[in-house]
Amino acid sequence: LYTYGAAGAKSALKGKSGSFAITYRNANASHKAVADYVTNAWSALGFTVKAEGLSNQEYEAALLAGTFDVLMLDYQGLSSSAYSFLAPFAKYYSGSVVDVRGELYTPHITGYQSDAYDRAIDAVFAATTRKDRAAKLHAAEKILCQDNPAIALYFNYDAYLASDRLDDLASDVFGNRIFNNASLDNYEEVNDAIGG
Repeated sequence: LYTYGAAGAKSALKGKSGSFAITYRNANASHKAVADYVTNAWSALGFTVKAEGLSNQEYEAALLAGTFDVLMLDYQGLSSSAYSFLAPFAKYYSGSVVDVRGELYTPHITGYQSDAYDRAIDAVFAATTRKDRAAKLHAAEKILCQDNPAIALYFNYDAYLASDRLDDLASDVFGNRIFNNASLDNYEEVNDAIGG
């Protein structure tokens, strides 16, 4: 839907400049590498950008207090469905705490809140056909992209092929495969056949 390259970004931002900091959790080299990449990309567009790596405790404090210009999140996309990525930005689908006494919903962890976006995601939830749902997802995505100058940069993904003879595979909450209890059907016979 939105595929701006460097030339498109320069054109869209023509005449614009400014400065901001990208706050990131300095937990490992990959977080710093992504922050440096984003810093360089925005700098090439004429902005003055600084990357600020924080400890876990400092990062959480900045997130909760909202004391950042741009916050880099390691956001999990645990499904290939656009709905699973887009819906949590709507307050009624955020997965955050609900104050049952006051019937208040907590917005997305980023603090994003938009009545128009909430209505768009409600419409997606109510859609009854795939075609209607897809159109409504695109409408919600458009609102989110217009409201947020910085949004998901990339997704890590992996793929596994597993024999139907491999049993007891598991996955953790991040989608990583766990092979601790995995077993191959008739592995003794296979080992004997190959001289193991």
